[in-house]
Amino acid sequence: MENAPNITSIGFIGGNKYNIDSKSRVCIPPDFLDLLDTKYKSEHRSVVTLISLNRSIAVYPIANYLRFLEDIQKKSILDPDMRSLLNMIQGSSSMQTIDSQNRLRLSEELLKHAKISPDDTGSINTSSKAAYVKGFIDHFEIWAVDRWDKFIENTIEKVDSISKDLSKTLDK
Repeated sequence: MENAPNITSIGFIGGNKYNIDSKSRVCIPPDFLDLLDTKYKSEHRSVVTLISLNRSIAVYPIANYLRFLEDIQKKSILDPDMRSLLNMIQGSSSMQTIDSQNRLRLSEELLKHAKISPDDTGSINTSSKAAYVKGFIDHFEIWAVDRWDKFIENTIEKVDSISKDLSKTLDK
């Protein structure tokens, strides 16, 4: 399989369920670490965490985060909704480094907004301690497991409609 694509050309794909530990850290899947250690080697496992557009936690390599911000800033800053979106993104962004045990520390704010720690005390709720870490091409996301499962169920229910719309677009 000499011509098979390697991890650096595929990007962040797949996903795994992990527990959030008592210090709000989550393990990063080995394939994601391999990609960070090869394609983003110069960033030394530094990443940017933020609230994603689908209310999970997005984790970007620095170069991809900068490209994402640039794309958002190209939209009209005069539009109040775009300003709000940019404020949310920049206000929730934080530089983090994956530790030597391959874990990423997540802020309580991000965990709360992603509904991974939904209780009023701000501490991680035992029933929501698990998170689903999944790839999204140029970054990866951390979801509350129950929200991920519901998202997949809802998307599967719409797959026929989505396929039909996609085929109309591709036929043009």
